[in-house]
Amino acid sequence: MVAQTPLSGPCILALGGNIGDRLRFLSKGLCRVCSLDGVKLRRTSSLFSTCPQYVTDQPPFLNAVAEIELSDARLRDIQGLLTDLKIIEEEVGRLKGGQRRGPRVLDLDIVAVGESKIEISTGNYPLKIPHEGMHERDFVLVPMAELCPDWRHPGLAGRPTLIELVSRLRAGAANGVPAGANPESWPQQLIPMSGGLSGRGLGLLKGRGEATLIMGILNVTPD
Repeated sequence: MVAQTPLSGPCILALGGNIGDRLRFLSKGLCRVCSLDGVKLRRTSSLFSTCPQYVTDQPPFLNAVAEIELSDARLRDIQGLLTDLKIIEEEVGRLKGGQRRGPRVLDLDIVAVGESKIEISTGNYPLKIPHEGMHERDFVLVPMAELCPDWRHPGLAGRPTLIELVSRLRAGAANGVPAGANPESWPQQLIPMSGGLSGRGLGLLKGRGEATLIMGILNVTPD
């Protein structure tokens, strides 16, 4: 294990999936994360529909990030948290041995812990914090920028903020880097019409700005 700074501060988790009832699966995953000892939910981002990156021939993803508070014991064993996340993915329905970066029921990743920097190369689940690919992933940067726009990346030159990383990605995406990220397929914010991350009922989603039909009954009977 190589750690440049002790782990401290809130933990940012990325959630995503593109199979079945995406919202329901994200909700189940988050509920199970929050039931772990030493884990407390602080807040969540909006939900976003995102085009797949890297492996582009697959359905769109539903993505969000969650900010959680970890106990001191959890901070000391951050790799244990990653192991628990992998177990939760399987409990919700993710199959082992699927295509790398391909379709999945649920994906849970540790993106950051405060502005700490750590790398663990041993064990079943090697871990690097901040997540080594976060700076090129619109499906992580856009929802995370909602929660902590001034967060600075400790592993990149100049320690850019999230807002700066989003701007860089959007500008560079026009040149096709990274694969799948471009201004025309930028993450679209979705509004849960029912269900939501509370996990109640079927997950129904509307895009921001989409027309919504409302049915009502008007009583015009004289009093």
